[in-house]
This record gives sequence, C-alpha cells and structure tokens, in this order.
Amino acid sequence: DREYSAEGNKKVLYTVDIDKGSFADYLGKTPLKDEDADSIYTHLFWSDKNGNTPNLTSVSENLELYPTFSSEKKQYETFWEVNGELLSENPGIPNLPEADVYYYDFSGWEKEVDPVTRNVIYRPKFDRPLVLSNNQPLGVTIDREGNYVIKNVATRSLDIETLISRAAGQGGIIVSTSAGEEISFSYLEVIKLSESGVKSLSYAFSGTSYEVSITDLNGKKIQESDIAAVVKAATTVPKSEYFVLYYKDTVGNKYLTRSTYENGVISFTAQLSKVYLARTEYTVNLPELSGVYITADKTLAAEGETVYLTVKADPGIKVDYAYITGTDERIYGGSFVMPAHNVTVSARYTVLSYTVEFKSDGKTIVKYEFLKYGDTVTVPQNPKKVSDDKFSYEFIGWTPEVTEVVGNAVYYAQYKATPIERNEAESSVTPLILKLFSLGVFGVCFVIAVLPASIMTVIMVVRRKRR
Repeated sequence: DREYSAEGNKKVLYTVDIDKGSFADYLGKTPLKDEDADSIYTHLFWSDKNGNTPNLTSVSENLELYPTFSSEKKQYETFWEVNGELLSENPGIPNLPEADVYYYDFSGWEKEVDPVTRNVIYRPKFDRPLVLSNNQPLGVTIDREGNYVIKNVATRSLDIETLISRAAGQGGIIVSTSAGEEISFSYLEVIKLSESGVKSLSYAFSGTSYEVSITDLNGKKIQESDIAAVVKAATTVPKSEYFVLYYKDTVGNKYLTRSTYENGVISFTAQLSKVYLARTEYTVNLPELSGVYITADKTLAAEGETVYLTVKADPGIKVDYAYITGTDERIYGGSFVMPAHNVTVSARYTVLSYTVEFKSDGKTIVKYEFLKYGDTVTVPQNPKKVSDDKFSYEFIGWTPEVTEVVGNAVYYAQYKATPIERNEAESSVTPLILKLFSLGVFGVCFVIAVLPASIMTVIMVVRRKRR
C-alpha cells in the first residue's frame, strides 16, 4: 500500500504475506493526506491502481493497494485591511494612508493567508506614482478644502493621469510652481479632465504670454475643450488703465479676457490650449457718421503698431479725407501708426446736392428745388389740371414714388379723368360753335361770352382779307 503526501512523495505503509484464499487485514497506521488551502482530506478505503475496490476476504493474487480520501471544504474568512482595520467587505479603492505628503496611489490588493486560521487578508499596495515629472514622483498634499496640491513644481510638464483618477469626484487640483505661479482646477473641472482622458499637463508663462495645455492618453494635444483653469502668474506689463489681456482665434480675432492685477501678478480664468497675451494697448474709436463708414483692422493697438483703415460712403457723399480728431492729423494711405494714447478717427466729407422737379401735365413745372443727398422731399399738394370739353381731372399722386434724395429726380403728376356730363341745350350749341371756329380760318374772329342760365352769345367781327 502507498500513501500520497501533499508533496507528491510515495511510501509503503504496510506489507502482509498470506496464503491464497485467505483474509488480508491492514494493521498499519491510518493513511494521511496533507490539507491544502481549500480542503481537509480523510481516508475512506483502499483501492487498486485502477480505482477498483478489491476482495480482501479471499485474496487470490498479489495486490498493491492505494488509499482513497474524502475531501471537506475548509471554513475560513476573507478580510481587507485598510489603515489597520480589517473589513469583511471589499471597500473599493482605499484612501491614501495617513501622511503629510503623498507620492504614490493605490495600485491593487496583495493577498496573504494566515498560517494558523487560514483566513485570507488583502492589503492595499500604494506604489503607483500620483504625479510624475521627468519620470520622478512628486509629492502631493491635501488642503483643508480637499484639493490635491502639487507644490514647488520646477518643470513645465507633468504626468497627472493618476492624480486625476484619484482626485475625480474627491476635490480639485492645484499646481504651484517654484516661481510662485499657480494653475488650479475646480472640483467640476477635474471631473471633466477625467472624462476627457487627460494624461499630462503643461504650461508656458513668459510674463507677457500664458498658455495651459493638456494632452490625451496618446500624448496628443487636446485643442478643443470646455475645460478651464484659474491662472495666477507674474506679468512684466505695467499696470495701467490701458492694460489688456486677450487671446486670438484661428483667424486673428481678439477676445478680451477679464483679469485682476495686484503686485505684478494677474489672475484670470483660461481656456486650455489658448495663448493669452498681456499688453498695454490703446483704443481706436470709430464714431458713427451719417452715410460714411470707417472700419479698422483692429480696435486695440499697442504704441507703434500700424492700424489699417477702410473708408466707404453712400453714393451721394464724397469723402475728402480721414483724420484723427483733436490733432486734426490727416491719415494718408489708409493707415496710421498708433500713438501712446486712445485715438478717435473721423472723416471730412461733402454731401452732394441734386435737383428735384415736380411737373404737371407732363411739362408745367409745379416745383423745382436743390436738395442734398438724403434730404426728405416736401411733396406739392393737389396740383390742378384744367378740364377740357370732354373730361375733368382729379389729382391722384406722383410717379415715380417719391423717396428721399439719392440723385436728380423728376416726378410727374398723375390724374384721374372723369367724362363731363352735358344737358341737351349745351349739346345743340356745340356743333354751331365748332362750325363758327372753322370759319375763323377765313378771317372771322369771334368773341365768346358765357352768360348766366347757360345762354351763349356769339359776337362776330368780319374782317376782309387783304388781297
């Protein structure tokens, strides 16, 4: 018979010689099998090498028997140790251990088995650097507000992937440089950093320009982002009413940014991956002029910077020249050099005059005047047109439609013709009058007088023609 130990070794426990057909009995020690981490083993019976149970009451051949064991699952407990306390449930990511400065973050659980109780204890491993600079871990502290603070950073690029995963949902992140500058992300901004998959943070401050950038997990710079950081940085630009801070978009448009200035340090909220410029710049004022339009390529300019102008005018206005008010300095060539003060640009121009006529019956001038471009035209009211023998006329308007002055213009009166109604007496006289007028061709003059009661008297004066 043989016993298999936990180490896999074999040894003969007992040998007995018997006559054929006799009973074989085992009188040796009870076979044992070492327990393992999960089970305890108990001997049940003997079997041959094929696992069959032999007939030991009447042995008829040589036998080599092996012990068969039952297994019983061991009863033990599992614990997670956090800050010296044993917990019966997995607490997830454990807190950082008690310390003033933290260099590493949780990287996983390390399993240990108690040699006596066989209980399993998991202990946290803190060996993942929170912040790396030049492949070296940097210390991190936690302030009273729960913000994670990196102090006295001497380099301008930090791997903060681990710190972001640690701080997301816990607090903000503040980077304090060795030059006394500061970049801070609020609680909500840190969550955005985590959702964006940010790996590293870099910054470039020169005293006149400022940029905070982030890169993704592939090391690519993230250009478009709604993440903002509060920046505190030194500036070499003197404080004055003309101090400005701005960034430019991809086509060169300036966007002014609010900032505070104290003891040579400016504070502002920066959108990531945008370059902010601190300058002393003066304003180019462009007042509104009637019919004249002045634009400039910039409305803020530093001393010595060239400002380019475009001057346009309505068709009825002639621009003589643009000039700077106050000094009346003329602007030549469409540009000027910015002085060390605000300027206002205006223009000298002439408003052209035009003739405006109103005619009745196509030829009679009702009104004629000179007006300037843009003036409002005063329209004559109710011009008259004499009735003829067939129609009477009623004024109904002017054509074309009257507008403000934009050039020389002629307007014509429009009339509505209404047929004249006559009685029978008037109708019988009319042919006679027409006949008498036809005789006037042969030297007959007529004087016609219209008398009351529609009685018409015709006086004829006959004059002989000279031969």
